[in-house]
Amino acid sequence: MFQIAFILIGANAFRGKWYIVAALGLALILLGLFVAFGPASHALLIAHVILGGIFLINGLVVALGGATARDRSPFRAFLKSGGLALTGALVLLSAFWTPVALAIALGIALLIDGAFRIASTLVILFPGWRFVLLIGVIEILAAPMIALGWPLPYESAVLLATGLMLGLFGWFLMSFGLSFRTLPPEFSILNLPIFAKRGWYSHAPILVGDDDPEDLARPPLTVYVWTPMGVAADPERRLLMDRYLAAVDKDGSYSTGHSALEVKPDLYISHYPSEELAIPENMNKLSSLQALANTIQKGEFHDSYEGDVDWWCAADVQLQFPRYSYRRLLAFWLGYSQDPTYHLTNRNCSVVAAAGLDAALEGVLAGRRPWLRLLGLLLDPDLWGAILARNRAIAMTWTPGLFHDYARALNRVINGGQKMPWLQRLRWFIYRARLSAKTFERKGKLP
Repeated sequence: MFQIAFILIGANAFRGKWYIVAALGLALILLGLFVAFGPASHALLIAHVILGGIFLINGLVVALGGATARDRSPFRAFLKSGGLALTGALVLLSAFWTPVALAIALGIALLIDGAFRIASTLVILFPGWRFVLLIGVIEILAAPMIALGWPLPYESAVLLATGLMLGLFGWFLMSFGLSFRTLPPEFSILNLPIFAKRGWYSHAPILVGDDDPEDLARPPLTVYVWTPMGVAADPERRLLMDRYLAAVDKDGSYSTGHSALEVKPDLYISHYPSEELAIPENMNKLSSLQALANTIQKGEFHDSYEGDVDWWCAADVQLQFPRYSYRRLLAFWLGYSQDPTYHLTNRNCSVVAAAGLDAALEGVLAGRRPWLRLLGLLLDPDLWGAILARNRAIAMTWTPGLFHDYARALNRVINGGQKMPWLQRLRWFIYRARLSAKTFERKGKLP
């Protein structure tokens, strides 16, 4: 979860302080060992606080993140955030009574996460899907064991699970810190091994010297997204499918959407397959999607947004980033554009758009107090929204729907001055939730 925050602050802020990041990771590993194998009474209290806090924070993130999402239903967000917050409160309160509530909450969380991982591998066979499927199966099998207290007692199961979670996160953080030590000054943070798993950042910038001052006067970086629902004519509603994969219109044609980046007047990033992907009519069958996911074909790069509009239609989402590094974005694009190959899960329009956006935003929030900035980012619900979209993409692939969520969340993080204060966002969220509930109630009374 630290990855996006480190990207936005930049490698230069942490390269000389790599040992602090590594020490924090080591501390979490030791805490995980203490929770798993330490005195049960003290360790169980720590487990309650950690897991209960996670549920409460997630509930608050959903609430405050939905406070400014004017294009969504706040009533559904209110129900979700309320459920998470209630679960967290029950977990914290159960610390004074019994570990059963904590075990049940942890089991439910593992069940949901495992189901999502398995579902993502059934939909698209992306690189590394077998490992993700294995993790999902393990979580599904472990969930009832933890919730039912068999074969391990409730206390032992909860402590081992919490300790393992802390240890794995600490190991990631310690490895991240150690990798900073060997990162050359001219290398982008995206060159670190932690970002190399899917090959999305194989063209991460390697730059010598500082940015050109003239680049500061360039127009904003514009993100274009053609969402599946936005470009389909009179689309049928298909839960989640039409938002994150493809929408089907009244004629039965499928639309997967598109993503692109632009800096006027001479930089446009838009990757298409040379030939239209033959989406089968029975796309709702998992075998069809899996076969389509392995398609590798020749691609092409379009020259301008105006050309895309003439060829297809206007994007229904446009976001602008006034703060970005043109030099880093250009360096990334010069490397990526050497190979036009199009692959549905590893080299598609949204993959290059998301990777290009990460390259352009590296270091935009750098300052004299990087640790305070890091803490502030980790407390920002919009960053957690970006993390959620990114984790879903890593578990499957980038799609226009996921990239839309990711770019919009990052836009709110970067343009901090345009965001509502926390209290105002909470008040706005409650107001919209009440308004939505009243509207729902009135609709329910209609004959």
